[in-house]
Parts: sequence; structure tokens; C-alpha cells
Amino acid sequence: MPNGKSIQLSVLILKGAATVTKDPIVHFQGGPGGTYSSYAQVLGGEFGLGTSRETGREIVFFDQRGTGDSKPALMCKDNEEVPACLSRLKAANIDLAAYNSEESARDVEMLRTALGYEKLNLYGQSYGTILAQTVMRLFPGSVRSTMIEGVSSVPFDAQLPGSPKALESALGRVFEECAADAACKAAYPSPAKDLDDILLALSQAGVDPSGFVGVLSTLTQFSQGKSYIPYMLRAAATNNEAKFNALGPILEEAEGYQAAVQQTLALGALIVVNCYDYGPLATTARWNAVNGSARPAFRAANPEQPLPCDLLPTSRVSAAHQSPFASSIPTLLISGSTDSNTPKETADALAPSLSKAYKVVVPGWGHVILGFSEPCSTSIFREFVKDPSRAPNTSCLVKTKFPTTVP
Repeated sequence: MPNGKSIQLSVLILKGAATVTKDPIVHFQGGPGGTYSSYAQVLGGEFGLGTSRETGREIVFFDQRGTGDSKPALMCKDNEEVPACLSRLKAANIDLAAYNSEESARDVEMLRTALGYEKLNLYGQSYGTILAQTVMRLFPGSVRSTMIEGVSSVPFDAQLPGSPKALESALGRVFEECAADAACKAAYPSPAKDLDDILLALSQAGVDPSGFVGVLSTLTQFSQGKSYIPYMLRAAATNNEAKFNALGPILEEAEGYQAAVQQTLALGALIVVNCYDYGPLATTARWNAVNGSARPAFRAANPEQPLPCDLLPTSRVSAAHQSPFASSIPTLLISGSTDSNTPKETADALAPSLSKAYKVVVPGWGHVILGFSEPCSTSIFREFVKDPSRAPNTSCLVKTKFPTTVP
């Protein structure tokens, strides 16, 4: 509204080519609550300037409303309880109901017109895939193509991201990939049984499995770590302490990466946006329907965590946001085969409503793929941006090798 409250958006535009088209790539961070500064180490590499150079397009990064350097940012203080954080933000006269995916999509349209772009090529990762779908639904005429990686979708994955069932599905694919690799199968003939034996031993010893399950979850998000899961399960199942301890540096690297990502999130935005996205669908009944069949130890380690949506103003998000929508915009959906945060099942459920959808599953990769400049998916993404009418050439995808020793 002209006389309403205003916000400031922090915008970064990368230009790696002398001549650029008028349809840039617009990048949507994950979270919700992520900031483009978390990509600082890769913006100058193949993920950022390299893609701009190869596609002849500017790449627009921006901190979504409530995040990063955009103002106001919905940040919680260190060790601040969620109710206290939300109360403090409301006391600062911040209209929390205005921080949702539909309003962020309108921000994208305003950016498009303000910067003089004709059409946009959307790239969203994790939560950014929800924002990309919202832009597609609200402003289809402004979108030339969409690429979403680590796919979430409000109507299809409520109570699934990062859940016990998501972890179980991801591990199942780790086991399948191991069985298809001769060396892995010979060294680790039954990682699924090793897992069952470990969980049974922990239960019989009265040990909480949460720590062990948490390590598995972390490793599925980290490509190098994922390849060591069969090794770790065999070492733990056979009580080989030396082999298990040899994984220490790899576990520290995976946990350090995960902790670094969490530190950049605006926790207030994470809570508020999730509430307005998923609140109506995030019921106990749905959690049980999605996760009831998962291993009991997985459910115990990651129980239902109700969103504190009753602390927020009434949602102004339309009912359409929680319903499937149809689109003919060319859309590339990329999933990591072992992603336990946004498992490939969500992409499978979303794709049928997109008449020009192309699905790609990258073997052995977790939640972040392009951010680590994985060469095949990077090539697929660039070729898709150049010509989104063509099905991607996935011949460069290769099976992951499973190490039998730790360097």
C-alpha cells in the first residue's frame, strides 16, 4: 500500500558476461530465513559468476523480507525462547502476518519491474522452491523457466521435510546404491540389517538412539559423508571402535557445515513463514499418516514438533497456497537421491501438475547440489536455462563410489 509500512530488500546482482539477456536468473535461498551471504564462498565460482558467464544472464540474489540484510530482519537473539522472540518482534510494531511466501512472491514481481526485466528464470533451493512455485502461481506471465533443487511443495509435503520418514527413505536409497556397486556390496552385504542390529542393541542397552540417528541424518545431507554410511554401520554393528573413530574428521566436517548454515538463518522468519505456509496442514493426524510407518527409533529421535502458530496474527495467505496448482512453465526439478531433508518423493508428487516438468535425480547427493558446484547438475541447469523446451541430457550422471577405507 502506498501509505503503508515499508521494508527494505538487500539485492546483489552478479554479471559474469559482457553481454546479457533481459531474462536473468533470480535466486531464492532456502530456510525459510536464509541469506545470500551464506553463498559468499561460491558466488565468485562456478555456481555464481560461472553460471552467469555460461548462460549470458545476470544472477539476482536478494535477501527475502525478514532475512539477512533486508530490514526489518526477523532475528531471534542467542538462546532466546521462541515465544519471547515473537513477542519482541510484535512489540517492535512489525506486522508478522506480512511475512509469508505470497508477499515475498509480490516482492519478486516488484523487483522484476523495478529492474526492468522482461521475464525471469527462477532458481529455488529448499524453501526457495516453495517461493518459486508461489511466483509461478501468482505471476505466470513473468516467468520464462523455473529450476528447483531440493524440492518442497506445501500441498504435497506437509510433515515430510526432515522427518523420520524422509530419513528412512533416504537411507533406503543409500542401501540400494550400495547394492548396485560391486565393491560396496562385497564389503557391506547388508547395511539395512546392520542398522537394525545397531538400533536393537541400543534399545536393549537402554541407550537413547537420538545421537546415532542424528549422525545418520547429518551424513545423508553431505555427499562425502553419505558415501561412508555403509562403512559406519558395519563398524558400529561389529563394535569396531577403531574404524568408527576413523570417521571423526568426516563427521566433524559434516556437522560443521550444518551448524554454519543454521547460524545464518533468521529464526523468526523460519517460524513465521513456515506457520503461514504449512499451519493449516501441519496436523498431528497428518504427521502420523506420513511418519507412522517409520522406524520407532527414528520417530523417537525426531518426534512431531508442532509449530507455534497460535502466537502469530491471523494468516492473510490465500487458501490456494495450500492447494495444488497447474502450470505449463518449463520446470526442472533436481533432487539428491539421498536427501533426507527434502526427499525425492516430493518432486515425484509435484511433477504431474506441471505439464512441462523434467525430473533429475543426482545419485549420491543430499540436500545441496549446485551450491557445491556438482559438475553434471550444473551443466544440466545451464543447458536448461539456455533452452527450457528441451529435456535435459542426463548422461553425465554417474554412480557414487562407496569407500571401504577412511583416508
